[in-house]
Amino acid sequence: MNVLREWFRHYFSDPQVVILLTFLVVCFTVIFTMGNYLAPVLTAIVIAYLLLGPIRYLERVGVPKSISLAMVYTVFLLLMILVLVYVLPELTKQVKVFLTSELPEVISKLSQKLDAFLQELSKKFPGFKSQDITNIFNKLNEETRNLGRVV
Repeated sequence: MNVLREWFRHYFSDPQVVILLTFLVVCFTVIFTMGNYLAPVLTAIVIAYLLLGPIRYLERVGVPKSISLAMVYTVFLLLMILVLVYVLPELTKQVKVFLTSELPEVISKLSQKLDAFLQELSKKFPGFKSQDITNIFNKLNEETRNLGRVV
């Protein structure tokens, strides 16, 4: 018990450490409890910060602030539209292929290895029922195939 007490005194006697730890706990609590609400706000802050660099560069070159702002946001919106039109459909096709063919193969291979392991386990422990776990993997494989068909 003295070791724990000494460790606590050594690291938490400094007020800055206590303030930092309190700040981190509060930040993590806010993020975990309100993350769904904060995600769009934090995303908007990051995007605005990233677009600020090109805007400032154009201002240094001599372009007025309003025109540089309009140019940068227009380019950003065009890039987002291009991503939505060209990249997103291809990405959904690849996800569908993964869900319909590759993921069931991975699960079946995992199921085979698990079956071999469970058979070995049932030899060592006669009361062990491996059929329940095999049924779970078969159901999981079936559900991933259905999920791929839905996407």
